[in-house]
Amino acid sequence: MILHPSPTLKTQAIITVPGDKSISHRALMFNALATGTAHIENMLMGEDVLCTLQILRQLGVPITLSEQYCIVEGVGGHFQQPSSVLYCGNSGTTMRLMLGLLAPQPISVILTGDASLQKRPMDRVTHYLRDVGVSYPESDNLAPIIQQGCTTIPHFDFTLHIASAQMKSALLLAAVQSAGGIVRGGKSSRDHTEKMLKGMGASVLQEANGDVQIQPSTLKAQDITVPNDISSAAFFMVAAVLSSQTTIELPNVGLNPTRAGIIHTLQRMGASVTIVNQREMCGELVGDVVVYPSCLTGITLNKDTIPTMIDELPILALAATQAYGTTIIRGAADLRKKESDRIHSIVQMFKTFGVDIVEYQDGFSITGPQSIQGGKIEGFGDHRIIMTAAIASLISENPIVIENVDAVNTSFPNFWELFVEIGGRFTS
Repeated sequence: MILHPSPTLKTQAIITVPGDKSISHRALMFNALATGTAHIENMLMGEDVLCTLQILRQLGVPITLSEQYCIVEGVGGHFQQPSSVLYCGNSGTTMRLMLGLLAPQPISVILTGDASLQKRPMDRVTHYLRDVGVSYPESDNLAPIIQQGCTTIPHFDFTLHIASAQMKSALLLAAVQSAGGIVRGGKSSRDHTEKMLKGMGASVLQEANGDVQIQPSTLKAQDITVPNDISSAAFFMVAAVLSSQTTIELPNVGLNPTRAGIIHTLQRMGASVTIVNQREMCGELVGDVVVYPSCLTGITLNKDTIPTMIDELPILALAATQAYGTTIIRGAADLRKKESDRIHSIVQMFKTFGVDIVEYQDGFSITGPQSIQGGKIEGFGDHRIIMTAAIASLISENPIVIENVDAVNTSFPNFWELFVEIGGRFTS
């Protein structure tokens, strides 16, 4: 795909991004575990979430799609033995949460994924589950993973070695079906799981230090309207900030404090970002985000902020190239375990664009402003790298050529349509 510089964008645009990926996964899994029927509105129909949906069907969960809803008929915690391998595609959330969801089930499953997912570490979940009796006859780290459930998981008290919502959620899903447990060390990681489990009747206690206690509970199905995804909205936030004349409004964006780091960080850098019509929807904070062209200043991000915007760091790097002064990102080593080694991917992409960028083991730094020269890059099979390159083309001096852009479909199927809507240009 060839992305052409777009010096003249629309002066105003209302961009409605898809439903939140993290919440869509959880809405499917938790309602499948529950009793009763749930209607999920605005669910993301990206490839990652569709993998979760298909796996649940393989486990005996009746799920139907209508024009407006995804309808899930909960099986009350009684999943069927699947007759085939559970394919997670490119979705780390699917695989890690499924490990926890199925840990207390009297079934044996094989979980696998695409080539990228097979390189991502799963022992950050299986390490804990093995300690409470779940069996892994072969590898407990890299997919494919064979997991044999254990119906007598005892009450546990675990401290996470990484502040990861996927790890925390997997353990909470195992605990709520068994004897309960405590998960420590997840401060600043997203808390969609805790909020949704509470809404479905689980006994969940969140401590100020981030520790979470959960008791064995029977979940009741809950209708859910999924907020629009702040991680997807971030690309168009930065597009507006870096433009010379474009104001972009993004309605119904999820503003969960554990996810809103990109907004606060852009504001720290000097971006004009306002939130209107703020309200609560299905236990989640939601609002309309309005972003204006702005002059940015470089900042330093500390490690406590990173979990609230880990997926937005590629597009933040683009903002940093246009900021006055140095932007330093450290404490983000987990970026190397994403769909690609994102630190390496970010650095290689911007070097190709002619940007002077310094790579660290746990991050990078950029001193700006610097021009984006364009060039030919690999997409690294990473949707967020590809979309960052697309937004970079809006201010590039020359065309940007990207190979293998299909990965965008994992999280943002209509990205290119919205990209054109604000004035972006590309040819296949």
